[in-house]
Amino acid sequence: KNQPFCDGSHRSSNTGIKPLKFTVSDKKTYWLCGCRQSGSIPKGQPFCDGTHSKEKGVKKYNEFLLKRNTQLKADLEQAQKSARFWNLIAGATLVAGVAVAAYKLK
Repeated sequence: KNQPFCDGSHRSSNTGIKPLKFTVSDKKTYWLCGCRQSGSIPKGQPFCDGTHSKEKGVKKYNEFLLKRNTQLKADLEQAQKSARFWNLIAGATLVAGVAVAAYKLK
């Protein structure tokens, strides 16, 4: 779900995917493989070798990005709905507080 980082979701199904612990030794920019199409797997894992730029890899990677983007949009919509709900509750609470204060002033 959060490739290339392990979130443990592979444990619930028989995907054959296993987490890979790695250490970087040089201070430089590294590219982690998000499409799991690196030609040097497992030797090159978790680093990207650009294999996804080939036609088949591009299609699979684009499908991965589309799926992830769809999930992010759904998460955003849910967060916006939740924010609208809590804003409504806060507004109703404020109105009720003003009404109580006005009543006490009479």
